[in-house]
Amino acid sequence: MSFATTRLDRFRELCDEFYYPVRVTAPRGAEFAASVDVMRLGPITVGELRYSAETTIVAGDLHAYHVNMPLSGRFDNEHRGKRFIAHPRRACVYRPEGSTRIHSWDNNGRLLAVKIDRSAVEAQLAALLDRPLRGSLNMGNHIDLATGAGQSWARLAILVRDEFHNGGSVVGHPLIAGQFTQSLIRGLLLATEHRYRDELDQPAPPSRPRTVKRAMEAIDANPAHGFTCGELAEIAGASVRSLQEGFRRHLGQSPMAYLQSVRLAQAHEDLRRAGPGETTVADVAHRWGWGHLGRFAAAYRAKYDVPPSTTLRMGSGHSPGS
Repeated sequence: MSFATTRLDRFRELCDEFYYPVRVTAPRGAEFAASVDVMRLGPITVGELRYSAETTIVAGDLHAYHVNMPLSGRFDNEHRGKRFIAHPRRACVYRPEGSTRIHSWDNNGRLLAVKIDRSAVEAQLAALLDRPLRGSLNMGNHIDLATGAGQSWARLAILVRDEFHNGGSVVGHPLIAGQFTQSLIRGLLLATEHRYRDELDQPAPPSRPRTVKRAMEAIDANPAHGFTCGELAEIAGASVRSLQEGFRRHLGQSPMAYLQSVRLAQAHEDLRRAGPGETTVADVAHRWGWGHLGRFAAAYRAKYDVPPSTTLRMGSGHSPGS
């Protein structure tokens, strides 16, 4: 999808729609113009943003991992109280929590903005480690795009950008998109510093049993379905007891707990993306199989540190701090 505008409010709406609620400002009297080309690949949004005037963008918690990769120009970034400069040889990385400020002072600056859902990044990392995560990633704030893994990751992101206007592109095809998004997420985990980075260079642990993988795949493909342990065991080709033991040993949780965690992540995305008046917390909770609203709210707060009503309010067109 491609958009062009000379209105700050329209540009803000585009950012809200495809990325996050933001505040956008430009110098008084400046001839602002911007264009956006964007593609969504499952949990990943890749967009090229172009500016023709100085622009400042401010956002609150992103609730996603995000990389800004300048294609031209220099960008002054501030995130979680740290300030740093991004340019075509160094991308900046934002964590899900913490306010963000981006200032472009070069006319005709071009930026590749890559947003990856938090749940997708953390699920991929847990799969690579073959165990549940213990603590946050504490991801570093930049990627060296000039050499090594960072350069390779940048090429993958640019490949997506190059396919924006290819109507017959295979990048978005179901047979390719899943593998491509997995490569982008895993590449990011290899290109950035974080708490688990050294572990990724260790020999791979034994893979999970096929029975556990089959049950996980069934849940991931249709989390709204009313799975029971018996049904999952039948899908996996195992007894209920052996499936439960497999989940406990390899994921540290039961099949039903894994199902609830996937549903919780889906509910979080629905709340965050909802427009004004489109839904309620109760509707979202029931949509994803939470029959008891109080238990849903408690589980949601435990994972995301805010009640679901706060996410819904922030996702409904409210700028941070308003």
